[in-house]
Amino acid sequence: MTLPRIRKALLQKRYAATEAAAIRKKAIAISGAPSAIGAVPDRGVATPEDHVFSREIGCTRRIFQLKPFLTTSQLEGLAYRIRTLTKNEALNSILIATDSSHPEDGLPSMLHDRNYPFLQHESVDEGFPPQPDHKFYVSGGYDPLTLYQQSAERVQMHLSHLMDVALAVRGSSGGSKIPTISVPHGHFHDGAFALFGMGTYVLATRETSFSITNPSKGLSLDPVGLSYILPRLGQEFNQPSANYTGCGMIMALMGYKANAEDMMEVGLATNYVETPRVISLLENTLSQLPPWNQQALIKNPIQYHGELEPTHDHNAEFRNYVVAEAIHNFSSYRADGADIWTTSDRDAFLMEKDPSLELDHVPWHSMRSSNLVDYAATFDAIFKTETTLMGIHERLKEIAGRVTNDPEEQEGIDVASDFCRRLESQSPLAVSAVYRLLREGTKPLETLQSCMEREKLVQTNLYTKEDFAAWAKARIAGQVGEAFSGWKHRSIHEVSDDEVTELVESPKLVSGRTRLASIGKLGEQ
Repeated sequence: MTLPRIRKALLQKRYAATEAAAIRKKAIAISGAPSAIGAVPDRGVATPEDHVFSREIGCTRRIFQLKPFLTTSQLEGLAYRIRTLTKNEALNSILIATDSSHPEDGLPSMLHDRNYPFLQHESVDEGFPPQPDHKFYVSGGYDPLTLYQQSAERVQMHLSHLMDVALAVRGSSGGSKIPTISVPHGHFHDGAFALFGMGTYVLATRETSFSITNPSKGLSLDPVGLSYILPRLGQEFNQPSANYTGCGMIMALMGYKANAEDMMEVGLATNYVETPRVISLLENTLSQLPPWNQQALIKNPIQYHGELEPTHDHNAEFRNYVVAEAIHNFSSYRADGADIWTTSDRDAFLMEKDPSLELDHVPWHSMRSSNLVDYAATFDAIFKTETTLMGIHERLKEIAGRVTNDPEEQEGIDVASDFCRRLESQSPLAVSAVYRLLREGTKPLETLQSCMEREKLVQTNLYTKEDFAAWAKARIAGQVGEAFSGWKHRSIHEVSDDEVTELVESPKLVSGRTRLASIGKLGEQ
């Protein structure tokens, strides 16, 4: 090709891209979408600059998170996209996942079959410990350091967009019809729960884990509704963990990392996938399923000339059922289901027994267990009788100080000692605020959104406190190792109720209470 032809081809390509951008900009303006929607592109090919993008795959949409932290504009754009997609009757589902191409443990996509080089060679787990201790890292939601020394308005706006993402993924916005499917293949924590823990379905893999690390940074719960969800673990699927309030306490106060089995047994995950390679098959299946508005099993009644359009949706109870059935078929077991049934268990098929006479229940082997539930059951009396954080700490210290020759009792002592160490290593003010949020969230009249609003208020206030500033300075200077200890208070015993109340209550309530107190003092004089 001659040089003039090459130049002409490049110009045509540039003009085409400019025209496409102009058309997109006009469409955004007509729809009333925020300008931040541009931070979440919906093109087929990702670039190294993209943190998150979405793509059409048949009748489903897949949202890829390519980098672990999202900015304010990306959170705003993502919330709008998900909120809009969940109302689109031409879809059947929204699949939210990372993208990885690790030869053994990667989370594949149909996009790999289409030879997109960036998706094949870049992933959010890059830079983490190599084999054999390699662990996939999904997301932390956002980087708290980006909000260091920012105004309260800027912090509140950022947290509001994070809360919008959580509500959009959960389908709490009005008119939501399309289910969301989250696949956290790796570790996610704190604010990432908005995207990977709030889905209609949360599919856990062998690499999945979740933890709350904010108190170790001088911060509290991000506004994703954990103060409402954690006190109610196990209740949605009527699981045994619903009897142990300590499950949520251990996760929130001790920074416990819940693995896939823990998440399944407390209801944080809805389905367990034996191998992440199944996700590509699930994605392919979802792409071929009919959209929401075509999922019909019953024909509408005959309508005669002049009759009004029927207002009752005769297929309402059948919609989304086909998506649920596909997910369950690709899962090893469900949170609300029975024991694990593994088809690769050769012993189950080679037993020399008459199947017409063998009346044992199926499956024959019960393998469901959870260390988190076991720990909560062990210390259940402490979490149910103690009504203060200091009381819980003192009871755990008492157990940690015991001496025994019994191996089983020693295991409980070691766990109590580890819980005390974890509790003492975090910011006393932040962990006290987390405990107050959990106590408030257990009240009967609380809702998910009311708890989110309270979490946002507490988090906004903690961003202005000394503990976060000290942690951020040490982190920027590269001085933060395994645990930071330069907190304002030496222990939770030094944190007063007034300090925690100041974080939990809005400035208007606090100022009003102060004004009333001053009036009372003047009256006494």
